[in-house]
Amino acid sequence: MQQVDPATAILFVYLVVGGVLVVLGVPLYFGKVPPNRVYGFRTRSTLADSQKWFAVNRVTGGWMVLIGTAVAGVATWVARLGFGVQQAALTDLVVFAVGMGAMMVHSTLVLWRK
Repeated sequence: MQQVDPATAILFVYLVVGGVLVVLGVPLYFGKVPPNRVYGFRTRSTLADSQKWFAVNRVTGGWMVLIGTAVAGVATWVARLGFGVQQAALTDLVVFAVGMGAMMVHSTLVLWRK
């Protein structure tokens, strides 16, 4: 059995993560996901008011698409530049974490304004 190069594994993981974020974010952005307890920015407030749900999840979905694209792009970029495995993983993780933090803050601010 052939072993996978760790750098290739890191690239693959972050490409998959980025792709999943984009695939999950697009329906939220376009208002195709009704209030539910499984998928989306779920709070008591958004679940109780569909207008809030769609407003907040439009922002959340947009961020998910942006973060997914950024994570996949950065993963490809660091792989092409020949970053070490730890550097590549950390760089991708920072992009993901900062993006998710920004998404949470922005989505929460939209929720509070509604």
